[in-house]
Amino acid sequence: MFILDTGALFSILHPRDVDLLDLDFDRTFHGRQAVGGGGIGGTAMYYEEEARLSFDHTDDTRTHYILPVNVALPTQANAEYPSILGMDFISNFRLTVDFNNDLIELQ
Repeated sequence: MFILDTGALFSILHPRDVDLLDLDFDRTFHGRQAVGGGGIGGTAMYYEEEARLSFDHTDDTRTHYILPVNVALPTQANAEYPSILGMDFISNFRLTVDFNNDLIELQ
């Protein structure tokens, strides 16, 4: 599950969702250099990876997007964090928030 975070510059896949995807972390990132990034929670280390995100729309169509995602190195601190869609993704859309109906739309 991703949350939309307008305060995040980049999108992050956190360990809980890495596990749900059954991604073999050690094999996938073996020998690769992690990069550092910071945010309101402090600094963390990530692997940069391209990902395909698929969204089901209310009209039963599906749209796919390819975007860079920062895969967080697992730590005790981020074990239960939700994954984040940051401004690198959100800025490609018009964002509408309807608080009365608990609805967020990206167009």
